[in-house]
Amino acid sequence: MNTLSNRPLALGLQGGGAYGAYTWGVLHALLEAGWTPRYISGVSAGALNAVAVAQGWSVGGKLGAQNALQEVWEHIAQFHVPFLSSLPWTQWLPPQSLRPSLPHWDPMGLVVQRFHMQTLHVSEVALCIGLTDAQTGEAVYQNNQDLTSDSLLATTRLPLLGPAVAIKDQWYWDGGYSSNPPLLPWIFDLNAPEDFLLIELLPKMSHQPKTPDLAIFRAPLMRDLQTWSLLKTHADPNTALGQRLRRLSLHRLPVPDLGNPLQNESSVLYSRKHLGEQAIEQWRENFLETIFPLCA
Repeated sequence: MNTLSNRPLALGLQGGGAYGAYTWGVLHALLEAGWTPRYISGVSAGALNAVAVAQGWSVGGKLGAQNALQEVWEHIAQFHVPFLSSLPWTQWLPPQSLRPSLPHWDPMGLVVQRFHMQTLHVSEVALCIGLTDAQTGEAVYQNNQDLTSDSLLATTRLPLLGPAVAIKDQWYWDGGYSSNPPLLPWIFDLNAPEDFLLIELLPKMSHQPKTPDLAIFRAPLMRDLQTWSLLKTHADPNTALGQRLRRLSLHRLPVPDLGNPLQNESSVLYSRKHLGEQAIEQWRENFLETIFPLCA
């Protein structure tokens, strides 16, 4: 059986609340197919998936990574707030009047406690986690050595869940506001794999949207893809970067309909995981011979 072990593959994991369980399924299936994690970028829920893989792989290889992912999402399933899951999914930021009902509710803090920073700092899985500077809107990227528990809190921190997270006298919001997921650091990293699989969670709206929320979280990726196109057009082919740009390949899975991203009941999360596993099976069946010729 063909596997994904013969050619390096970088991953970019979008944020999207409990949609991230779909990415859990994608990662589980990739690991099962022989993928060796070497470079993963992510924000928000994508960042949690990325660090779960990195930590689990470092201590237990494939099974360690799969178990770490399962533990994270089973933990997330325990935090169910009925009024949140009943909101229309585009209303990610309820009115201020709703927030006092959750004065100390920080489920991500309990999830982040499961990660060991020392393990991540020395992991062979290169991480690029995106944060958003709350004062400037600038994208901030952190690698393995930079990561702290506060970094992971910050990349998951929507205004609904509390104030911006302070790190060394700077304040940060959810990374999805500025890079969703980080793409440019991978492009410029001459040591990163040349194939990049983008796991998107936010579909293009098929009808007139009532709020700008989806566009806000899709915009950073659209900007980065346009930047990449310009770089490929204008980069000097005689430079190392110019040569890398011509070798890079971006692969994308179809964006599924995942329902309400605030629904995190266990049955819903496992259904999304199953969709992610199916997506990878279809992707491998249709594209393995062209994307991974060494495996054919």
